[in-house]
Amino acid sequence: PPAFYRDLFTATTPHWYAESSYGRLSFDIASLDHYVRMSNPIDSYNLLNCCPSASIHAFFQELISKIDPEVDFSQVDSVYAIAPAAAGPHMTILLWRRWPGSGIVADGHEVLNGVVGNGNYNPATAYYLAHYAMTHETGHMMGLADLYGRACPTCVDTHDWVGVWSMMDTADAPSAEFLGWDKWLLRWLDATQIRGVTASGQSLEEVVSPLEEPGGVKLVVVPMSSTFLYAVEVRPPIGQDVRLCDHGVLVYTVDSTKMNGSGPTRIQPAHLGGSCGPISAAAYDLGPGEVSTFEDANVKVELLTAYPDGSYRVRVT
Repeated sequence: PPAFYRDLFTATTPHWYAESSYGRLSFDIASLDHYVRMSNPIDSYNLLNCCPSASIHAFFQELISKIDPEVDFSQVDSVYAIAPAAAGPHMTILLWRRWPGSGIVADGHEVLNGVVGNGNYNPATAYYLAHYAMTHETGHMMGLADLYGRACPTCVDTHDWVGVWSMMDTADAPSAEFLGWDKWLLRWLDATQIRGVTASGQSLEEVVSPLEEPGGVKLVVVPMSSTFLYAVEVRPPIGQDVRLCDHGVLVYTVDSTKMNGSGPTRIQPAHLGGSCGPISAAAYDLGPGEVSTFEDANVKVELLTAYPDGSYRVRVT
């Protein structure tokens, strides 16, 4: 029944966003208590071929029109649809997103976002459908990029550039938080929580607190140009990251010249091997067998002290 999917979603996504945003994003779900009969079979909307924009738009245009008498769209930002199992295994999750002025107007409000998911329920994939699909696709609706890659010939790890360190990369548990830079883009972090190293030869020491908890300095950013930067954040095994294989200080680059899915964000891994894999075991740390310094031609990041509360004192040059 439709209530099954509603309960599946409400048990995961709203809590995730409330915690990850430090209470700054409220995710409210309203659901219909019945299915909607479309005018044509699901395969006639050409949704099986992944991403034809006109087809997805036509699908949502008809769907919104059919449910408009029952829904007050003046309060709706996004529509999440569950397609029947007949959609087939190749139609998993499709995102519909429009620029302002090209959406669908209902009740005087323009709806710009939607997701179509395959409703072929399988207990083994319920977590994926309910948590990853809703959380990840909603990240896109707010402007975040796919951080997984489709062409990474030198990557050893399955999930290439970012892996489990961001919900905008991999669908596999235990993928958890958004990266700190994305939280900054979403304005979940304040300017007072960011430190910058902006001049050649400049060195900064700072205590960086866990990204998973509110308060404190969360990011040290080193801009190399108007389109490329390094970011340093702390990720202990707490909150949404409690299931991660590794923990410590994360170093990554952000390159805004790279398009969605082509590696705009790339973790700089501390280890080249290990049971977690080179991306999952990417964190720098202090202690036996750990790597405590990242250095390349542009930036040097040194871990100085690890504190019991999960924060680290770092020096960035």
